[in-house]
Amino acid sequence: MSITNVGDKIKVQKRKTALCQALERLKKCHPNERKDVLKPPFLKIRFANTKLIFFLQIIIYEINRAKGRHRLFRSILLPQPPQSLDILGEGRLAVGFQSAFTIYSILGDQHPLSLVHPESQSLSFLSMNQCEALCCIEVTRGEYLLVFNLLAVYVDASGRKSREKELMYPALPTAVGKDLINFLTHSPRKLENTHRTPSGRTARTKI
Repeated sequence: MSITNVGDKIKVQKRKTALCQALERLKKCHPNERKDVLKPPFLKIRFANTKLIFFLQIIIYEINRAKGRHRLFRSILLPQPPQSLDILGEGRLAVGFQSAFTIYSILGDQHPLSLVHPESQSLSFLSMNQCEALCCIEVTRGEYLLVFNLLAVYVDASGRKSREKELMYPALPTAVGKDLINFLTHSPRKLENTHRTPSGRTARTKI
């Protein structure tokens, strides 16, 4: 074993030990205290009102021909735990959260774009039912199909419904799949294909 590998293992072990010690200190904190328990490079945890707040992030790496074969490109902080990830065209990443979707720029040259407007009355039922995000499909430029576990809705780039029609499922899907013109939902008893025609209409077929 090389000296480099031994050194790396020692560093990892030290970090694990420090992490365990920090968690023990966290347990002993007074409920009224507010302090940083873990310091970088660990996951930062704050103790406030007896709740643990985790800072979640997506880490993007660039694959190259350097010695390490990759380098850290950038990271994206998330407001809550993600439920789905979809890579869209033009360097965009659609992240699904509970009852919501947000588009992030992989290059970091644009602000995050929420696809569910908080003041849209026609989409308020999403937060009321705590829908699980499954995937995001870009139908046309500026129009998206947001797929949740209860239904799928069409929205525009401002986060408002672009079509009155919603896609309902015969049963709760356990998995979804998609390509350029097809959207497939799988449930324990049924497999259904939603085909999108060039005119934008949808046709459903049970498989």
